[in-house]
This record gives sequence, C-alpha cells and structure tokens, in this order.
Amino acid sequence: MSKIVFDAEALAENALRLLNWASGIGLEVVPVLKAVREFSPAVETLIENGYSKFGLPKHEKHLDSLLSRDAKTLIQLTPPSGVGETVYNFGRSLQSSPEVLRLLDRAAGAAGLTHEVVLMVNLGDNREGLEPSDVAEVMDLALSLPNLIFRGFGSILTCLGDDLPDPSLFGSLGSLVDLAASRGVPKPVLSLGGSVMCAFVNAHGPGPITELRLGDPFLLGYDVYRQADLPAGPWRRDVCRLEAEVVEVSLRPRANNGSMEPRALLDMGRFQAGKVYPCDPQSIPLEGLECLCQGAAIVGSTAGYTVLNLTDCHIMPKVGDIVSFRPGYWPMATAFRSRDVKVVLETSRAPRTQAQPHPLGLDLSEKSPQGWPRLTTL
Repeated sequence: MSKIVFDAEALAENALRLLNWASGIGLEVVPVLKAVREFSPAVETLIENGYSKFGLPKHEKHLDSLLSRDAKTLIQLTPPSGVGETVYNFGRSLQSSPEVLRLLDRAAGAAGLTHEVVLMVNLGDNREGLEPSDVAEVMDLALSLPNLIFRGFGSILTCLGDDLPDPSLFGSLGSLVDLAASRGVPKPVLSLGGSVMCAFVNAHGPGPITELRLGDPFLLGYDVYRQADLPAGPWRRDVCRLEAEVVEVSLRPRANNGSMEPRALLDMGRFQAGKVYPCDPQSIPLEGLECLCQGAAIVGSTAGYTVLNLTDCHIMPKVGDIVSFRPGYWPMATAFRSRDVKVVLETSRAPRTQAQPHPLGLDLSEKSPQGWPRLTTL
C-alpha cells in the first residue's frame, strides 16, 4: 500500500516563517488546510506555532476538541439547507446571498447565537461574490439583521483560476473600505486568498488588505500559481511525501528504435479485495507528482500502476524497494482522500507522558487506525 508521510516539523518551520513575514507587514493569516482534509496533527502544529483562526470548507467533527466555534471561519458559501449547521459550528462565514443572510439570521436567533459574516465580492474572477454595484444594498441588509455581525469583505482571485492581481486591486479594495466607513463600520476585514497574494503584497505592500487565507505556503512551500518561490524563504517543500513500493522491474523496448530499457511498476495502493488500486485521476494523478529517485522519470501509468523509466538511475531500484515522490497540490489532495493511501505522521517530537497532558487534548500514546494520534478530551 502506498502512503503519505506527513512531516510536522517541516510544517512548523513553514508556519513560523509565514507568521513572521505576515506579522511584519501587518497581516493576519488564516490557514486553510482543505488539501490535507484538516489533518488533526497539522492543525495542532499550527496552533502551537501561533495560529488562532482557521478557514474550513465544512464542519469537521474531528476538530471539535481542537478548535472553538469562534476560531473557525466557513470559507464556502452556505446553502439554504445548511444555515443551522453553519451558525452552530462556525463563528464566521463568507457569504454573498441576501436570501441566505436572512436564513442565517433566523437560525442564529433560534439558537441564541450571533454570527459574523464577511461578504464576498467579485473583483474580476467572475465565479463567486457580489457584483460591486450590489455590495452596498447587501451590506445594508447584513447590518440590519439583529443576529448577524457584518465584519467586512472577501474575494477570490486565483483559486483554480488565473486572474492574477495587479496594483489596480487596491483601488477596488479602497472603495470597499470607504463604503464600510460610510456606514460606521470600524476597521473592516479585507480577506483575500491564494498563495499568489504573498508575492503581491510583498511587492506592493498590503494596502487595505488585512487578512490572507492561505494553504499552499504551509503545505507545499511555493507559489503554485506562478510556480515560483515565496517571499521570506527558504521554505520547506517536504511537508508531505508519497511513498510507493516497486512491484516489477523489467526491460522494455523503446518505441522509436527497439532498444531495451528498464522500467518499473509501482503499486500505489490496493483494494481490500486485493485488486490493484489505479494510479490515475481516480486515485493519485500524475500531474504535479515529482519522483525523488535520482535518475528515475515518470513516463505514464497503466490502469493499476505508475510506470517509471529507470534508464538513468545511478542505483537501480529492486522489487520491494520504496520510491518517494513529492506531491503537488492535486496529488496531495487526492491521496489524502483515498481510502487506500495510508497517512503516517513523521515527527521528532517526543510523546508526552500521562504526567504531561497535551494542552490541546492530543493523546500521543494511542494511535488511531489511520496512523495519526487519536483525539481525546481532557
């Protein structure tokens, strides 16, 4: 079975580097760890290194003992059927629908709670958010609802897209600040997402931006949109690695001239029934997967395996050897969602004894079936 090895110490280094950089220019960072399904040890590591708020795409019950309601922001828009769950589990959410705002207000009132909202605004991405001409009306609605607290504005520019920011962004954001000020809203939140924003604010300053929602810098250590280094490096790029077992080494003819070259098949996980788990977009996509075996090159896959060309390897892998890969965003996200890819926590931190309980309720003496520390309530 293939596995993802998660290095908590590498994550801690990236977390501290990002926090020092962001605080130095007056920004708050909200970690978004959806690529690793909010892996509990990852969340705990960030808490230990100074992060207090997290952005989640949905309620994750396994985080209830780590994060309070006020520490969680729902970063995906709430469907009308989900307003009760949103106000009960999240202190803040990103919203854009007037109808949902009214339903959130009713649900919060029925639960005896208040709920903070950040209004999403379309600043060019064209996939999510209010049109700028509609912002004033919807903001006024949010301000009028007794159980909602309007906190500011957010936007998406680069999540799976290619609308890269330029300095004209500050004009749009400044207009939002002025609009909030005209209604007496002090210091509105201006929240933007995407690792590309790190390079932008490093080059131009944060301007009115107050918050960045980020995941890639923590987990990958580079700007995935520009395929470039992040500011304040060097960054760790080994937070996650994928390991797979060689199941065959054979000589295969080249298609162009018929000469022979060695190739290897790697088992990327198996079903419980013993069938080979496919290494393709159904499981672990090859795009963004970098083989760390010197001289080996990924040349494709069958329905069940990844195929490597081993011609240039200085040390030829043998059947049973483990080959490591550095996963990009999609291979990492897919592996964390596969039932047949084991997740293993790698850390040099010594387990705590019973006389030294973990302050966040993490019992490191007992392992869960998935291979990471079991969450307990102290």
